Order: sequence, then C-alpha cells, then structure tokens
Amino acid sequence: MSLKERVRELNGRPFRKDGRYVLYWIQANRRVEANHALLWAAELANQLDLPLLCLEQLCAPNAEAGDRQYTFVLEGVPEREKSFRRLGAGYVFHLGEGKPQSPDVLKLLAGEAAAVVTDDHPTLARFPDVAVACFAVDSSCIVPMALIGKLEYAAYTIRSKIHRQLDRCLQMPLLPRLRRRWQEPPPPFHFPVREASISKIVAACPINHRVAPSLTFSGRRSDALKHLERFLQQRLHRYARLRNEPPAHATSDLSPSCTTA
Repeated sequence: MSLKERVRELNGRPFRKDGRYVLYWIQANRRVEANHALLWAAELANQLDLPLLCLEQLCAPNAEAGDRQYTFVLEGVPEREKSFRRLGAGYVFHLGEGKPQSPDVLKLLAGEAAAVVTDDHPTLARFPDVAVACFAVDSSCIVPMALIGKLEYAAYTIRSKIHRQLDRCLQMPLLPRLRRRWQEPPPPFHFPVREASISKIVAACPINHRVAPSLTFSGRRSDALKHLERFLQQRLHRYARLRNEPPAHATSDLSPSCTTA
C-alpha cells in the first residue's frame, strides 16, 4: 500500500515558506524502526530541502502517572536519541512538569516549522491550533484505521475487514534517508536522559510513587528484541495451545513495549 493511505491532513494550512525544519511530534510510536509517521516526515523534509527535527515528550503528570510508567519511557530515551541522530535528524526530549511557567514546547517548535507531522491514534491529545500544515500518520496499526471504514465494537466484525487488507499492509517500511542533516545544538528545553540518572529523575517528578519500576521489563528496544527472540525460539511452538495459561509462559511478554511503542 502507498504511504499516503496512512496520512490524514489535520488543518488544511499551507507549508510555512520560511520554515527552518519539518517537525515530527512523537506521541505514540516511540521508535525509529517501522515508523510510517517518521517516514512521511522525512519525505516532506526531503521535498522541502529541510532538516528533520523530532520532539518526544513525557507530558505533564496526570492521575495515572507513576514511577513504573515514567521509568519505562525514560529507559528507552537514550537508545532512541542515538537512533534519530544516526539518521541525521535532530532530537528533543521534553519532560513536562505541569508548572504554569513551563514553556509550550510544541507551539514553540511548530512556530518555526515548515510542517508538523504526528502519530495518528484515537487516544492521543487533540492537536493544538498552529498556523502551519499538520499531518497525522497511522503507524500504530498494521492495517490503518481509516481502511476499516467505521467504528467496530467486536473482534468478530472487524477481523474479516482486517484480513481483506492485511497482505498489502504487511510490507516493512524502510528507514528514511535524509538529504539534510540536523546541524544545530538542542534547544534549552531539551532534557538529556542518561541511564544512570533515570531513578533520580523519576524520584523528582511530581507523580504517584507507590508503584515501583518493573524488575522484569525495561523500556529499552534492545531488551524488547531479546523477548522477541526468546518467544520465536522457545515459545512460539506452544503459543496456540497454551496462550491462555499464564503459568505456562507461552506468550511473548512484549505487551509493555507494544503499549509504549
């Protein structure tokens, strides 16, 4: 299928002629690999002969925010930052604190962007009103939500619609190639995350500290790949028979990674 079938125009605004970059606002798909939104943002950047800047946020605390969630997301940041920089993209990580004086980082960066791209997902934040072309790209589903046609409430009714589209949606997207590399230093609101400092960062956040970080799962992509390899080599042959038996340990253990990636 074409990449454009995953793209939804959000506001009908024109590209900013004097924009300094294309901005990719990462909300759901916290990854470089198999990311159609990143691929679309890179295509726009190449068409406009501009660099690509990627913004990832851990937003202001809410009632559900806790040590386990924050630690899991932060554990993946150092690997993601290196991966984006290897592509030649700029990367900004912003840790939202929910203070009245905190900058609206998205609007600040969108104010100098030629276009803004974000992830398309029904549970994500409503896109703010910015005076530049904005696009949402569905890379959360193998079969894009737009191809289903209408709301579905049961696996029985949606399954056949997915199967009809599945073959042409299974092609793995390639990593993008950027013509213009990001050359600028990170802005002052970039929050550097180092593996050794994550526990201190989380302890200082105004969140619920009652649920401790997981001792079994981490947010690092390298650890998720180890779970995947173990599933393929040791568990897949038992999955169909034992997937509903928790003591059998026949599942992939990838749910935490899939939820945040």
